[in-house]
Amino acid sequence: MRLAEFIDANRKEISQEWEAFARSRHAAGAELSDLLLLDHIEEILTAVVEDMSKPQSSEQQAEKSKGGGEDTGIDHAAEVHARQRVDIGFQLDEAAAEFRALRASVVRMWEASTPEITAVDRSDMIRFNEAIDEILVGSMTMYTGRRERYREQFLAILGHDLRNPLTAILMTAGTLSQAKDLDPRHVRAVARILHSAERMNRLLSDVLDLTRIRLGAGLPLTPVAMNLETTCRHVIDELAAGHPTCALRFEPSGDLHGEWDADRLAQVVSNLTANALQHGDKGGPVVVSAGADGDHVVLCVRNQGRPIPPEDMGRIFEPLVQSDPQTTKPAASLGLGLFIVQEIVTAHGGKIAVTSSAENGTSFTIRLPRRTPAHPAGTSTGSAA
Repeated sequence: MRLAEFIDANRKEISQEWEAFARSRHAAGAELSDLLLLDHIEEILTAVVEDMSKPQSSEQQAEKSKGGGEDTGIDHAAEVHARQRVDIGFQLDEAAAEFRALRASVVRMWEASTPEITAVDRSDMIRFNEAIDEILVGSMTMYTGRRERYREQFLAILGHDLRNPLTAILMTAGTLSQAKDLDPRHVRAVARILHSAERMNRLLSDVLDLTRIRLGAGLPLTPVAMNLETTCRHVIDELAAGHPTCALRFEPSGDLHGEWDADRLAQVVSNLTANALQHGDKGGPVVVSAGADGDHVVLCVRNQGRPIPPEDMGRIFEPLVQSDPQTTKPAASLGLGLFIVQEIVTAHGGKIAVTSSAENGTSFTIRLPRRTPAHPAGTSTGSAA
């Protein structure tokens, strides 16, 4: 009997072994119903049998081995398996192991019923393994994508729900900090609460921005007519007050008017300047310059100090990447600052570049068009959540 015919004729026994293995591997397997564990094995077996029964040229086989070829029932079966296994809490290794067990069960039962393996049988075995590999890869790809999406949605919901209590803490601490009758101990305590809450708020904003980007919503922008010089001076004055021993300079030149999201550009200037203050030479100069260049403005943040390691240059704008060439202490951030800077610049239709050397220090240079494109790729307009 050909292997595809054997699978079709022995669906019940194959399905029972699938269920038993899945139940033994999953921590909550004993509590899962037969329906949850078996509801799509029939579809998987049908897809495998149909794929094996179709004529296949050597060119089609080669294309399939590279992940190409036409869509088949295997794609839908893989999607169903991935979605269900994520929803009932299977781990990735548990979901992948099911296919290894399915392959072993079918081969063992078929070989036991086939006294002599012929060349045709070996060809069937190749087709079977191809089908199983295809559905395995498809299911694992969809599984990881779905898990990642759930994770991002969870972070978005958590971040949004934390905003209200955090805002209450900030407002209360701010009110207390203005009280005239606090003794020095309480003044210091309130200042610590306010500082910590502000840092939590910045981290929370970064996480919410990351989830917006990862979920495909893009960064919300509200472009208005503004002067970049005003925004830069405001941000730099705030940072200078918090770093009184640092030489922080602002060097504007030319017409710096344009239509941008003022809050987002303030975030860019703040992130880049704070990054320069953190990673540059302690007490060394940090220079923020902004100049006109026709229909564009150019913003640059420079600091002296050890250069960014060459191996980090290619991934410096990736999320959750932290690199400090001057210290081995644990990082004090989530490593989202530069990633979000790049996303804001891109959302405005601009570009950002970085250079770093021992002789010239590190420079982040941004080139922005004076008018933000109506709908930049990957962005949305409107107010932030």
